[in-house]
Amino acid sequence: YLETSSYCPGACADCYVPAADRRQNLQLDGAMLDRLLSSAEQLPIAYVCIVGGEPLDASIVEQNLRLVHDHPRTRFLICTSGEPEIGPELGRSLGALRNLTLLVSFEGLPSTHKSIRPRGSFEQACATLDTYRSYSRSICGASVTLRTNNWHEATSREFLEQVSRAGAQYFVYSPCETVAGRPMLSPDRQALALDRLAELSAASRALIFTYPFGQILGQRIAPARRFRSLTVDYTGNVYIARRGACFGNVYDTDLATLISRPALQTAYSQAAAGPVGWRPSPVQIGAWT
Repeated sequence: YLETSSYCPGACADCYVPAADRRQNLQLDGAMLDRLLSSAEQLPIAYVCIVGGEPLDASIVEQNLRLVHDHPRTRFLICTSGEPEIGPELGRSLGALRNLTLLVSFEGLPSTHKSIRPRGSFEQACATLDTYRSYSRSICGASVTLRTNNWHEATSREFLEQVSRAGAQYFVYSPCETVAGRPMLSPDRQALALDRLAELSAASRALIFTYPFGQILGQRIAPARRFRSLTVDYTGNVYIARRGACFGNVYDTDLATLISRPALQTAYSQAAAGPVGWRPSPVQIGAWT
């Protein structure tokens, strides 16, 4: 996950980017991004997700799209709040990138979404999905952060059906982190959320993924390998939990060296532990995803 910029005009609850940084436009250096992507292409990484800040904001979108264009061997996701308007020029630019998938953030149905994203709306997020699909032949999805006040609604059939009708072809769920880098959702509630998603997935038109377990059942599709992710923030620091321990900085060393550090490998093993009362079907832990 690449935080190419810190700037975001939103004021979402529990945002992991400090408010002072969100008001600035702190950016990873363009040359560093190219070196980072060249290094990532030598590793078995499934995709690179550009996050923020707001990656479609006018202050950073040109650099982000240039990065996708200049690295065609890499599959990119851009995760957006859905608030920046996708006009014809941006729509054509997004649609021309065949190695790009758009991911739009949803927090629940309209009132819940608005309570967490006070400067956003469920309707605008749905419109972003619809607009993107009108310009691109690529798939698009929904990113959902499970919290104490939305986990039940965000794992309901009504929510999945509404967002699927808006154009989401897959859903990615992850637990919200506390300031200390631990999941905000209790293990018991996370287990219940996963059970609900597993029950819904067999009949859902969309595929469902959760961190760190990969694909949840699905339409007779084999489970994906466990997710192992890392985040490079807008100053170059590397984390596996955005508010947790820092494992180094990409300005000081290369990505492969950072990934091979014993402390980071140990942290992956600890993060793979499942919530109480729920275990996925046994799958081999394989390549970096």
